[in-house]
Amino acid sequence: MMWDLIHSFSTETAAIMAALAGIGLLLRKGWRKVKHGLRRANSLVDTLVGRGEIRHPDTGEVLVSAQPGLDGRLSGMESALSRLAETSDTVAKVEIRMDVLEARFDVHEAAHTPSAQSVVVEVSTPPA
Repeated sequence: MMWDLIHSFSTETAAIMAALAGIGLLLRKGWRKVKHGLRRANSLVDTLVGRGEIRHPDTGEVLVSAQPGLDGRLSGMESALSRLAETSDTVAKVEIRMDVLEARFDVHEAAHTPSAQSVVVEVSTPPA
């Protein structure tokens, strides 16, 4: 009886079992790729739409803070860029003002400094 059971486990049965095992492995690898794709799609949606904060169900402690959507982050960038443009304009105006003041200072200094030819330097010789 036992010999018949072992003998009935033929090559065809082994081939079918091997094929099923191979299909199972392919499906498992395929499912991993699908699961990875779903995670990436979920991350993309979180980036575009935003996500609320994640809290611990028992303690209520915030585990992950809320992430604003793309529109909120871009509006923050827009205000920062407008402040940067205003600051750049102010710096340019200050540089122009400094150039004007430097030119005026040079003119004033030239008018009030005696020229090199009119300066007489007395050289004293040490006593012998």
